[in-house]
Amino acid sequence: IKHHLAGTKKDVSACDKVGPEVKKQMWDIVVGLQANLIKKLNPPKKKLPKMTITMIKRWKGCQIL
Repeated sequence: IKHHLAGTKKDVSACDKVGPEVKKQMWDIVVGLQANLIKKLNPPKKKLPKMTITMIKRWKGCQIL
C-alpha cells in the first residue's frame, strides 16, 4: 500500500486520490525502507586491525619453510 500511495507504480497502480503531501510522506517512507534494506544486504566490511610494532616483530621473526 505504501507504493500505491507514493505513486511508485511498483507492483501496483499509482493512487490518484491522495494529495501531493501524502505522496511525499509515503515516498520518504519507501525510500527509507529501501535504504535500510540495502544496508542489511551490504553490511560494512570489518576493518582489519593495524599492525602494531609487536605484531611486526613477531612476523619478521617467523621462519619460512
